[in-house]
Amino acid sequence: KNPLCSVLNSCKMSRSGGTFTDLKNAQTDANGTPLYGIDKELAEKAASKYDPALEADCRSWLEAVTGTALLEGTLHEALKSGVVLCNAVNAIKPGVCKAPFTGSMAFKQMENIANFSTACV
Repeated sequence: KNPLCSVLNSCKMSRSGGTFTDLKNAQTDANGTPLYGIDKELAEKAASKYDPALEADCRSWLEAVTGTALLEGTLHEALKSGVVLCNAVNAIKPGVCKAPFTGSMAFKQMENIANFSTACV
């Protein structure tokens, strides 16, 4: 067993986010890693700025502009490949952005986003 986990399990910390006494009760990130200190504070700050109504408005606008429904899940998941972004900018000004790659290779997704950024300049 990891000695750090044992120390953290027995440690009690009181912060603005509440008190926890073991790793089971700690706030975690998307990968299940416990958040402490500045990581926890940054996660709380980001969560406090999240606006579900604004996300729904953005999703509706993108669907109206592109004429296609976005993937289920968060807006981040729908946009991370760059395909929707390229399609949206091409719907506004046809031909300004290269046709997006629709595969799942990360470097091609980054290329889609770079093409979108170039089209916006």
